[in-house]
Amino acid sequence: MADLKDAMQAPPSGIEGHTHAVVFLTDMPRDPAHGERGTDWIIGAEAQRAALRSSETAVVLANYIRLLGWDAKAHTATSSDVDLNRLTVMTGLAVVREGKLWNPFLGDRFGVAALTTTFEVTPDKPLAQDQPLLGPKWWLGYRTQTSALNKDPFKHRSYADGPHPFETLKRVEAPTTFIDEPRVPRVP
Repeated sequence: MADLKDAMQAPPSGIEGHTHAVVFLTDMPRDPAHGERGTDWIIGAEAQRAALRSSETAVVLANYIRLLGWDAKAHTATSSDVDLNRLTVMTGLAVVREGKLWNPFLGDRFGVAALTTTFEVTPDKPLAQDQPLLGPKWWLGYRTQTSALNKDPFKHRSYADGPHPFETLKRVEAPTTFIDEPRVPRVP
């Protein structure tokens, strides 16, 4: 919280001297189903939710880079000193199709944020326009944990329940806690 207070009181900063950018592209999960709990207040905000998730990542990593001693600044859909669309295309994460950004794995359903920094990062190679992974390997998840078959964790779950089935975890009477003192075995 002290970092947040300092950040709020700090004067606005620029990006002079920033030589590198990191772009974060976050998948937009499925649209809420009609009748699903919470749909009435979340429907229509899918793009904003994806942008917020990208923003969280950019802000946290920009702060981390600053803590390491380099200058860094996050750029979000609502507050940016750079053109996020251009950066996304320049990094090879998307191409422009019919006036919209398009990613071969997500289509146009994603949010974008970025950070610029003086920290010298090695750039990745851009995505190829025609992805060979979109064939059988992509559908079956060859050499990856995510595939076309499981990419949406909410496909069979309600948003209110979250993406992971925590309700299936085994419960215990007493909670497990962390003890600072070393445990000494009891001798009967």
